[in-house]
Amino acid sequence: MTWSLGDNPIISLNGGEFLLFYYTAIIILRYLLRLHKKNLNNKQYKTLNVNEDPFFIAWLKDPTMGIIKMVMGSLLDEGYITNTKNQRYQITKKKKSNPTLYERIILNYFRKPKNLFGVSKIFIGKYEEHKKKAESMCLIYKNTDKYKIVKQHRICMLSLMALGLYKLIIAVNTGHTNIGYLILTIFVVVPVVFASRINMKAIVLTPCGQTYIQLYHDSLLSVTNKNLQQEWLSKVLTGSAAIAGLYAAQAAASDTHDNSYFHDSHNSSDSSFSGNSCSGSSCSGSSCGGSGCGGCSGD
Repeated sequence: MTWSLGDNPIISLNGGEFLLFYYTAIIILRYLLRLHKKNLNNKQYKTLNVNEDPFFIAWLKDPTMGIIKMVMGSLLDEGYITNTKNQRYQITKKKKSNPTLYERIILNYFRKPKNLFGVSKIFIGKYEEHKKKAESMCLIYKNTDKYKIVKQHRICMLSLMALGLYKLIIAVNTGHTNIGYLILTIFVVVPVVFASRINMKAIVLTPCGQTYIQLYHDSLLSVTNKNLQQEWLSKVLTGSAAIAGLYAAQAAASDTHDNSYFHDSHNSSDSSFSGNSCSGSSCSGSSCGGSGCGGCSGD
């Protein structure tokens, strides 16, 4: 008895049957990858620490500009910084008593008129404690978790492409010409479905992180007489913090430092979690768009 490349129960399936098997394998593996992501963490939050650092929450919402928006907004409203001209800012003669660390940094930065395009540079290295705390609370992905996600996606993608190429070679050698759908699946569908879109350099929220932000935002809604810091934090959490030139500065900072918040981008391969995903027992997935937990993006 001789054995050939085609003597395989899977490879020997006809074109339609093999494509059915192939797409079934794609769906199953995609589902298993999502389970793998959910099993990376298992922490959940239904209550909030009432003494949580508001600067930590602002950073968690927007690691690049969250704290800057909150601090700059309150300093401008209180008259410690003024907008001179051409979107340049400078401190006033009014003295701030007992300023926080971030307020001192910003007030010192604007001793001379400056625009906002370089303001994020002065905060490099100032957020390490926030990052360590967020990782310990499973609010953001650790780099080790990101590597696991990327590795699993690559293994699945290469395995499926190898299987498809194996079938393609057999089909060509046996004279089959109706292989258009197979080629499309191997070189387009599989890479698109299994290409991990998680940004290794960005701070990526887990669904639990998004839930934590939502809990804090809900707690702020119940505060009737907010101080300026709380008002601006609320604006940061809802995405309505508006300071002249701030969004241009944020874009420039993201491009320059590659420290952008992986946020509000739709991922076709893992676009949503069913139901109220953030109230479950997993701390998985990726960043969720908006202030709630509806759209989750990134692998």
